[in-house]
Amino acid sequence: MTHLLLVFLFLSSCSSLHSLKSNPSAKELFQHAQKLKEKSYYMESLTYFRRLKNRFLYSRLAKEAELAIADIYFLQEEWEKAARSFGKFADLHPRHPKMDHVMFHLALSYFHQLPTTEDRDLSLSKKTLFYFNKHLKVFPKSPHQKQSKEHKEKVLNLLAKKEWMIAYFHLKQEKPKSALPYIIKLMKNYSYLLPKEEKNNKENLKVSSDLPSLKQLKQLVKEITKKG
Repeated sequence: MTHLLLVFLFLSSCSSLHSLKSNPSAKELFQHAQKLKEKSYYMESLTYFRRLKNRFLYSRLAKEAELAIADIYFLQEEWEKAARSFGKFADLHPRHPKMDHVMFHLALSYFHQLPTTEDRDLSLSKKTLFYFNKHLKVFPKSPHQKQSKEHKEKVLNLLAKKEWMIAYFHLKQEKPKSALPYIIKLMKNYSYLLPKEEKNNKENLKVSSDLPSLKQLKQLVKEITKKG
């Protein structure tokens, strides 16, 4: 008997979670969608948040529904949709009290679209760095500051490794003059990311996760320019 009662209560709670009275108000729609979101019923939650936006266009809660939709895309790891949604929200509501959250998750949505290795397309790194830099500047006391800095450094490391990968390719092809611009750019823009200790001697420099030291790069530049 107790077992049957528990099953009945469970089914009742599920039914109430997914059902809503006809002609609900904006508040009722929002609360219902929010409950579904909290229970990870993302697709159903999106349906009700969108209904709220369409039916109550000028309601304060329509704005909150927009943000909730962006959050759901992020939770579902739909990074492109999340980036578009957070970006649109930031453009339309720049003074929203949750702009710290919006800007941080906008930057993260671009970050998650980046490859994990330097040999892939890094074109989205520009937008990623732009939004991390903006977040760090506009929200210096944000609880997300540490994470923003850490993710920004990961992007910069990828870009530094990309410069070294291209430079190394030209060096292996015995085209040191073609490698020179990339070595100089690596020294100029990413010197603070380079290791202080030499992990490989000059003869054993290799393209890998280990960047050469600044001392090694200076020696390379000296030798290339000396040869003319």
